[in-house]
Amino acid sequence: MSQMNNKIKNMKRNLILEEALLMFEEFGYEELKISDLAKNIGISVGTIYSYFKSKEELYSACVLSEMEKAYEAHKILFSQDISNEEKIKSAIKIKFDIISRKRTSLTSGMLNNPFFFESHQIMHKDMIKKIYELYIEPIDELKKVNIDSYQLVYILNSLSNSYMIRWAEDDLESFEGKDKEVFSIFMSILKGCK
Repeated sequence: MSQMNNKIKNMKRNLILEEALLMFEEFGYEELKISDLAKNIGISVGTIYSYFKSKEELYSACVLSEMEKAYEAHKILFSQDISNEEKIKSAIKIKFDIISRKRTSLTSGMLNNPFFFESHQIMHKDMIKKIYELYIEPIDELKKVNIDSYQLVYILNSLSNSYMIRWAEDDLESFEGKDKEVFSIFMSILKGCK
């Protein structure tokens, strides 16, 4: 019976997450009301709070869910028989493609939290580590600089995050061509160009 209860709990949690992902994208973090989420799902507000202690925790779980999807996409990419340059270039594009589909939900999160990226990297450090580890081998084979490869992944992430902040602030209309810019800058760093 306990196994059945766990399955039901997981199904409810996943249902809450799926609807929250849609509603965060539709309304943004600030405008989403837990009561509206509960109404859309057909459950009580208390049920949502029995799974997630706060709206912030629910949002964080949604971010983690998207990171898990990104990890799966990266895992497929890095297993392909393509050049290391192509792996890194495509990985940057995957990140921008995923992010561009989440404009409302991520923009509200980024603009309301100046440490958005850092806080989610810390909260979800295990998932971030799994994603970053996929980059290590291609970077090891390409780098000409004496910088730790793991540190280079952080540098790459910071480069792409800077474009995402500009996008959230409406300084960039889209990410079109930005993956190529980030790749070019990162390759210059890997090769030690000044």
